[in-house]
Amino acid sequence: MFEFRFFGWKYNKDNDYLDENGNLVVSGSKKFANGHLATATLDQNDHDSYVGTVFKGGAYFEIEFKFDPSTVNTKNGWPSFWAIPIVNNGKKFAGLTWPGAADKYANTVEIDIFEYNQSNKFYYGGGFHNWYGVYNETCVPNFCRYSIPTRDSKRFPGLFFDFSKFHRYGLLWVPATSSRQGSATFFVDSHKVGMGVTWDYRVDDDFDLKKWEKGFSSIDREKYMLIVGTGYEQPLTIRSLKVWQKNMDGKEQIKSDLIENKNLVCF
Repeated sequence: MFEFRFFGWKYNKDNDYLDENGNLVVSGSKKFANGHLATATLDQNDHDSYVGTVFKGGAYFEIEFKFDPSTVNTKNGWPSFWAIPIVNNGKKFAGLTWPGAADKYANTVEIDIFEYNQSNKFYYGGGFHNWYGVYNETCVPNFCRYSIPTRDSKRFPGLFFDFSKFHRYGLLWVPATSSRQGSATFFVDSHKVGMGVTWDYRVDDDFDLKKWEKGFSSIDREKYMLIVGTGYEQPLTIRSLKVWQKNMDGKEQIKSDLIENKNLVCF
C-alpha cells in the first residue's frame, strides 16, 4: 500500500515495521490520525491522476488485524479501516462532474468499515457519510453531511469479544439495480454484525442533485480506495487485507495484499 497523501497530509511510514511473524505493525502519528496507508495515492507528477488500485461496482472488503484497546485515546485517533472515492480526493475539492452544478461541487460517500471510537469498549463503529455541496460554502465549515443514525452505526461483536486478538472485519457492497436497492452489510469473522445500509438506484445521467444528496446512491458510480490507520501511540498489527470482486465473466476473483519490505504490496 501507499503512504496516505490527501488533505494536505502525507504519512511517514518509517516507524512501521514487521513483527516476528511477518505482520505489518502500523505505528500511527500525531497528525491526521486514522489516515496512514491507502491502496491508491496521488500521482506525484500529476495530482489530477492517481496510481495504485481502486474498486468500483461492488466488492467484499476484509481486513484482519488486532490492537490493544487500552492504548486507544480517541483524542489522538483510533484504529480504523475505511474507504473514500479517489476522484473527489485526487485534486483538492475537485468533485465529480455534475452538469448544472456549481463550480467545485462534490457529492461522495465515505464508507467507515471499522472505527474503534465508541464510548462502550465492547462496540466498534461502522457507518456511511454522504458529503455534498461546495466546500465551506453550501455548509460551513466543510461539506454538508448526511449520515446513518448513530444507533445504527454501533456494532456489537459479542460480550466476550477480544479486540487484542486477530479478527476479520468485512463489508459486502452490493450495487443497486433497477429492480433492487443497493446494500452494505458489515461482518466480523464472517458473521453479520449490526444494521446494514441501503440506497436507491440512480441512473448515472440523471443529474437532479437533490436526488443524490442526503443518501448513498453515488457510491455505485465512484472508484474507491481503501485506507488503514490508527491513533497516536496505538499500534495496529495487520495480518491481511483482501478484496473479492467478480471479474468480467462473472466468476469470483480474489485479490490479496501481501506484506513485504515494510509495505503492504498492492495486489
